[in-house]
This record gives sequence, C-alpha cells and structure tokens, in this order.
Amino acid sequence: KKNILTWGVVMCGFGLADVSMTYTLMNPGGQHLDTGHEPLPVMFLVLMVVWILLLFLQSGHGYMWHASRITVLHRIMFAVPIFQVVHNATGMYKWNTMSVIGYIPNWVQILHVAAMTFNQAATFGTLLLLARGWLITRRHLPTSEKQTTATCVVLLVVLNIAYRYYSLSNFSFFALAILYMTILALILSSVARNIRELKMQIMILRQADIDPTATPAHLKSIMYRRYQLILFAFVCTKIFLEMVLLFLRNYPWITNFFSEVVDMILCVAVGYTFRLRSNNPFNTEQ
Repeated sequence: KKNILTWGVVMCGFGLADVSMTYTLMNPGGQHLDTGHEPLPVMFLVLMVVWILLLFLQSGHGYMWHASRITVLHRIMFAVPIFQVVHNATGMYKWNTMSVIGYIPNWVQILHVAAMTFNQAATFGTLLLLARGWLITRRHLPTSEKQTTATCVVLLVVLNIAYRYYSLSNFSFFALAILYMTILALILSSVARNIRELKMQIMILRQADIDPTATPAHLKSIMYRRYQLILFAFVCTKIFLEMVLLFLRNYPWITNFFSEVVDMILCVAVGYTFRLRSNNPFNTEQ
C-alpha cells in the first residue's frame, strides 16, 4: 500500500520564509522496523522456545536417567542452552523495543551485547574443553592447556565487546576473526590428537587379544571421530552461508536466522555425541 503525501507552502507578498518539518515514517500498525528486520522479534521468540525445550530435554536426560554419572564437564554443557535462551530473549526484547519506539536504548544494547558475548564464550569454551579431552580421555588438563583455554575465552569476551558495543576500528573485527580461527584450529588439532591416542590404545588392546569394541576406548574413538566430522561440517556450512548471504543483505533476518540455526545444530549434534550413557565412558570425580 502506497500513500502519497503532499505539502504546500503559500507565501503572500515578497520576502523569505524558513519552513522546517519533523516526520517519522512507519509501517502499517505503527511498526518502526523495515521489512528486512520486521520478522526478527518473532524469529528470536521461536528460537528461544526451541532452546527452552532442548534445555528441558537435556536436563531430563541428565538428571533423571543418569544423575549418578554426571561430571563437571556435563554440568558446563548444561549451561550452554541457558546462555542460548538468554541470548535469544535479549534479541527478542531488543528488536521488540526497536519496533515500538523506533530506537534502541543504550542499556538494551548493552544487555544484548553482553548476552551475545557470554553465549559465544560459553559455546566455544565448552567446545574447546571437549576437544581437549577433559574428563573424557584425561582426568586433568595440563596447566598450559588450562591457561590457553582461559585466555581464549577471556579474549573472546573482550574482543566481542570491543567490536559489537564500542564499534572500534576494523582492527577489532580482524582480531576477532583471527581469534575464532585460532580457537577452531586448537579444537581441530586437539580432536585429532585424541583420535591418534585412542587409535594407539585400540591397537594395544588388539595386540593383547582384547576385543576393543567392548571397551570405553572404542566408544571414545567413535565420539571424537563424529566430533571431528561435525566441526568440519560446521566450518564448511559457515563459509558457504557467508558467500550465499552476500546476495541477501537487504534481508538481515535471513542472515540472523541461518546463523542461529547453524549454531543450534552444532550444539545439538555435539551434545548428542557426548551424551551420558549407561555404559559410562566418562571419567567420574571419584
């Protein structure tokens, strides 16, 4: 629907006149968002509901059926959906606020950036711990690996805030991109190391005439091979989406939707791979 508005100024006699007008262009129904951003509040609402359901499923599976087998690592994994729920809730509130009043208050922007930042830190920090093999192939991590993991998480928080809130120069963007690539490289190299070590264990078991398929080493090897495949699929999908979405810049909600869905699939696939089982392959705290 198009409305044509006409202004007319009538001057009597000679002279000069200053005319100033203030106007706000809005979509039907008082909507301040354009068509490219209008679906965002509903999109974040749907994603938040899905994450809440996933959180209940994960908690029920862990605390109702495998409560005696839960490790500290799995408690950390339970925190990832919580951060995702908060992230999507703040995203929904941010775009709802923009839709109603036409701008985003500073405190709302801070809240959204903080939720997004800590969500990224929780997700990639957990992926890194899983790749290191903490409480899976090793009971304790070396001090150097603890320091590296903590440094990556802290830098992820600092650079996300610098880029998303303070909008610093392109340096912060490139630094953040390099950090993500470094974390992914650390994850993939750690996964490859665990696969090699588990392969050696399986070879030793076979030489001792022990069926490796009945041992935790075999199950751990399957988990890490699946983890490696999931990570390669995640990286390839992200690269492919970045190329395709270049042609859809006028529809930011599509970019946000596919980015959130890919992250959700990653978390669900990794969570399912390292789920608690009756034949517990994870190191306990005892």
